[in-house]
Amino acid sequence: MAANRRRNDLQQGRDRFYSPGDDLSDIRNQASEEVQLLQEIERVLSSLEWIADRIVDERIYREIQSWLVLQSELEI
Repeated sequence: MAANRRRNDLQQGRDRFYSPGDDLSDIRNQASEEVQLLQEIERVLSSLEWIADRIVDERIYREIQSWLVLQSELEI
């Protein structure tokens, strides 16, 4: 499964975690489509952690929290 391979790559230090705003254009040319999609999810989830406490709309806040729970379940 691509998520398991991605997790293993991160744990082995073969790839680094990307911060929001990092330029990934060079890396995207090397990664498979599955890995590219996982990288996008990693970036979005890390961004959600930064803004979650500032969200005042309860519906959006609950949606963010459900994604953050998913993140912990996937161990991203």
